[in-house]
Amino acid sequence: MKLKRLMTASMAAVMAVSSAIVCQISVSAAETVLYEYKAGQITEVLFTEEAMTAVKAATKSIEVTIDAEGDGSFFLLETSTWKGSGGSITSSDENWAAFTAANGIKVCPSNYTKVNKITAIIDGTASYTVYDVTAETKGIPFPKTGDIYKISADDLANAGVTAENIADSKLVVTFDSVGENKELSLLATREGWGDMFYWGNSMTAGEMELPLTGFCDSVDLGTKPLTTGISLFCKDSVVSKIAIRTPAKHVESLKITQKDGSNVDPEYTYGETIALTAEVTPADADDADKVTWASETPDVATVNENGEVTLLKAGEAKITATADGKSESVTFTVKKKKLTVAPSALTEIYVKDNKIEAAAKAVTAKYALENDENVSLVKGTDYTVSEPQISADKKYYSITITLSDDAAGKYELSTTTLKGYIAYELTSVALNSDTLNLVAGADGRQLVATTTPDNALLDNLTFTYKSDNETVATVDKNGLVTPLKAGTATITVTAKAVVTTTNGMPILTKTATAKCTVTVTDNSIPATNIELDTYSKTMTVGEKAKLTATVKPDDSTDKVTWKSNNDKIVSVDENGNITALATGTTEITATAGSVSAVCKVTVEGVKVSKVELNKTSVSLKVGGTEQLTATVSPDNATDKTVTWTSSNEKIATVADGKITAVAPGTATITATADGKSATCTVTVSKEAQIIKDPKKYPGVPKNYAKVDPVVTTTNSDGTKDMLVMFSISDSDVKNFRGARVTFKRADGKTFSRSLILGKYYTDVTYVKDGDNYNGNSQNYIVIRLKNVDESWGDISAKFELINGLG
Repeated sequence: MKLKRLMTASMAAVMAVSSAIVCQISVSAAETVLYEYKAGQITEVLFTEEAMTAVKAATKSIEVTIDAEGDGSFFLLETSTWKGSGGSITSSDENWAAFTAANGIKVCPSNYTKVNKITAIIDGTASYTVYDVTAETKGIPFPKTGDIYKISADDLANAGVTAENIADSKLVVTFDSVGENKELSLLATREGWGDMFYWGNSMTAGEMELPLTGFCDSVDLGTKPLTTGISLFCKDSVVSKIAIRTPAKHVESLKITQKDGSNVDPEYTYGETIALTAEVTPADADDADKVTWASETPDVATVNENGEVTLLKAGEAKITATADGKSESVTFTVKKKKLTVAPSALTEIYVKDNKIEAAAKAVTAKYALENDENVSLVKGTDYTVSEPQISADKKYYSITITLSDDAAGKYELSTTTLKGYIAYELTSVALNSDTLNLVAGADGRQLVATTTPDNALLDNLTFTYKSDNETVATVDKNGLVTPLKAGTATITVTAKAVVTTTNGMPILTKTATAKCTVTVTDNSIPATNIELDTYSKTMTVGEKAKLTATVKPDDSTDKVTWKSNNDKIVSVDENGNITALATGTTEITATAGSVSAVCKVTVEGVKVSKVELNKTSVSLKVGGTEQLTATVSPDNATDKTVTWTSSNEKIATVADGKITAVAPGTATITATADGKSATCTVTVSKEAQIIKDPKKYPGVPKNYAKVDPVVTTTNSDGTKDMLVMFSISDSDVKNFRGARVTFKRADGKTFSRSLILGKYYTDVTYVKDGDNYNGNSQNYIVIRLKNVDESWGDISAKFELINGLG
């Protein structure tokens, strides 16, 4: 489009300027719409030639009928006003002459009224449709050159036009159709220049951008601002949209925090809800409200469009927020959720015999995992339960819970082994003898009661002994029968067992009885024979056993006595209980009256079962040493002497477990005791060159201090990778579990990372200028900064020691 510019007021000369207006559409620019056509929104209506001929010939009146939706005002010729949907003008009206001379009428409905149709009735007879909303013409019709649409200086300011961005701001006019002359005129008044007029005659339908700084000339609107705004003119054309387009305001940076404004924590637990938000700088950037979220670890955590993070399992998570090409990420650790499993969750089992496996399996099959956190886990899907294991004393059974891979990635159980209690019912009791033949005044005889199930399996078991003839024989509470005079007595034992719940509440009581007939005479009966349950026995040092002697006849009144030929090897008490004390062989003799029996006892030493080393592999430099420690099992082994050997003493030697590295290579160190052995593989390498680093590295700064890199390398894209080192005291490493290091760029932007001190080593070796350097026996923290560009400026850092131990 060609434009002509006419300057008046302060400029006397007339200049003609020719330029090309280029339509540039920037999708990222900010656009403020000042006018946009909507159906029924009209300001001026052209009459047809036929209608205007009738208007000019009219002698009486013109009635205008307006079909509209809504209740608003309509203005004709800008001076006459009608309410509602119609109005008329007569030959006596002061506006008659102006109306008949015009090419149309101005109809200005209020903004909440839609005009559908306008009809003009001439002299009450001829009817003409001068406007129909369904017609093709849209927007603002411009019937003549004149002050049609004004853009004020306030409009420009409200659209965001400033002295800084005016050079890149545009006036945008969208033409639905253009008139025959294809003309566009603009009028602006600037400080120091007066009125400026622009004209062009090559418009086309569509969008056109015009620069605000002089439209196409060199006038600087920044230094010569508009004082009244801009007036827009055109001829026989339809404008559907007028807008001001300002350049885009880009996002410079983002900062991710929790929605309550706090920093993102370094650790979260599965099941927690994390709501993140991204603070955009500057806040009024065009795409400030267009933040997108993504997870770089979707198997650990996902994030939705609102920044709400869902934790899927334990692991390291990384969430990134992006706006207008700028991104920021946060990383954190997802921990497993701890579930507290009730240790008494299994149902008690009650049985009458020793066949308890089936009952335990039945209870296990019904078991469902419960926890104090009320997390619902599905058996068979989230966890499995092992077959029940019966304890050695048969009082308990246990099961093992195993989480599935998916559940194990989310949860940690307080215990995986549960115990169930087994309670037995008493069914019968028996005595070790049904009859006793005793001599009056002689020593008594001990009765022993045995129950079914076994005594040890019954809870709250008691025995009560009673004699029905205490003048013949008595019995004490422990079952010892004492003969008093000739006669017969019956001894009755009553066994009682009470089954209780785990909290001690009785739920079942069972009793059973057994009897023994005691015959007492006045004569003594000598022993004719004595037999032992075994006549030879092999034991180990520390072992205990019991020998049993049987005297014949059964009613003999002679008592059994016991003796050891060497009580330093084996000791024996009055009841035949023997204890192995030292290696060797001896005899135990049982005597009743004039008869005796001998048991030969051999005591052997305790053999070594295994040898273990505190290390199975060692790496040393030439000249280095390492002390190995051997553990011999069991603790009471007779010979725990350890011998040490090396498979290759040219590589490494060993003496009393101390290894000395001799030359590079590999050797095997063997520790042997009583035929059992254990090995350790030793790898020897050359000592690395140790060069004192002349640079003194700073201690961890408590406040921001400038970072001085140890090594800096340049990447292919111009960014740099930096290696920085800080020394940290032994006491800090000992007393603190971790540290939070925060780096700050020159522009004030910060980013933090948490460190676990226990995962760093006290001896750091690195390479600089081809030489190996070590940590000189001090503690160091080494951090690598990647992709550092010039915009970072000077980098400073500070440390905060956390999780103090005291």
